[in-house]
Amino acid sequence: MLASAAQTLNTSPSAETLSFRCFDLTIGIRSDNTQVVDAVIQRLPSCWQQGEPQTFDAVFELTQNRGESGAGAVDAWTLSMDGKMLLCTADEALLLRSFENALHLAVSAYSRRYVFVRAGVVRHGETVIVLPGKDGCGKTMLVSALLRAGASYFSDAFAVFDPNGLAHPYPVPLTVTATPDGDPESVAVSYQHHYQPPPAPGPCAIGLIATLDYRPGASWRVDASTPKEAAVALLSNSLFVGAAPERSLRAIAAACVGIDALKGERGDADDAARRLLAHQYDPHER
Repeated sequence: MLASAAQTLNTSPSAETLSFRCFDLTIGIRSDNTQVVDAVIQRLPSCWQQGEPQTFDAVFELTQNRGESGAGAVDAWTLSMDGKMLLCTADEALLLRSFENALHLAVSAYSRRYVFVRAGVVRHGETVIVLPGKDGCGKTMLVSALLRAGASYFSDAFAVFDPNGLAHPYPVPLTVTATPDGDPESVAVSYQHHYQPPPAPGPCAIGLIATLDYRPGASWRVDASTPKEAAVALLSNSLFVGAAPERSLRAIAAACVGIDALKGERGDADDAARRLLAHQYDPHER
């Protein structure tokens, strides 16, 4: 787990320090290369708000180590958090992905109030649909299909719950994969396209939790579930639940009061999206 830290960052003349507030945390970012930092900042959710430097819960530092002159020389990048090196690489794309992921993990690890669950989340009407699941389970394509079907965007990364069980937006950019065979959910990756859907307002109560496994070519095989089973699905996808188990249990229990729940297997994302939205209007519609 990430170590806790609350500190004041001392800047040097060559480094620019940025301060960001996200939920109940303040994160510091220090670097002497603003180009890379700007590339990461552009992909941060709108709930990350820049502010004045102050006491930080976590501090990230990005430094560029110039390669020696001559043929084949490359620059290396070092990413550190609270003085501990996380990564050293000459691959700028890897650096950007790692930096972005580390920022998200820091917020989920250090938050003293909010619980982060790996899930896709969309708003439909006055409530949200939560799709818990780890990376690679088809969340992104289902979230995209739900947006095409009329839902609005909350997150493709985390369902963020406060102590009252309300879900808050965490609108990371969607990363949609296109493939040579035309199936956007197949494993054979051709390229990835990033785009930022307009975020929906929040927080909102949960209307539906759908725990769905994706299998190419599968038909819709989904049954009603119980709030208890849905809560277990949320807990199994929670980040750092062991650090604050009571807080996680309370928030998830509050989130699951009176909710509708489904579980099962799906195939085509657009078909699943239509069925999920129809189910919200008529719970007997599956």
